[in-house]
Amino acid sequence: IQKSTHPDFEINENDFIAAVMSRDINKALKIYDMLSLKEEIEIRLISYLVSAFIAIYKMFDPKIKEYQGYNLNRELKLWGKNADKMKGIYEDYKSATNELKIMKAFDYIYRADKAFKTSSPDKRAIFTTLVSNLASL
Repeated sequence: IQKSTHPDFEINENDFIAAVMSRDINKALKIYDMLSLKEEIEIRLISYLVSAFIAIYKMFDPKIKEYQGYNLNRELKLWGKNADKMKGIYEDYKSATNELKIMKAFDYIYRADKAFKTSSPDKRAIFTTLVSNLASL
């Protein structure tokens, strides 16, 4: 990943989520590295991952088909200019997985979150393990 010199281009949390959803471990970890240079980003990324997997899990509910457009985005808690892009990424991920794997993802995320909060961890190692586990689903 090369940082663009374009003023409107900046790597953000959605790029990290998209890389995880595409199971691209190297890209996800490079984005994590870039984001973590600016600030302690780990807990926010965990929060974004939880939200992403909750949205994907909701997509397995047949009732979700009743929602369209803004109402669907609201139900999935997708906001802003990237909502439709992220919804497409989530739909692709959902198509390639099942509910049991989503439940396993929650377990992986919980363990990483707990490790961040209960010890003085090697943050990069925890994120490497988390991303690798999520990519293996």
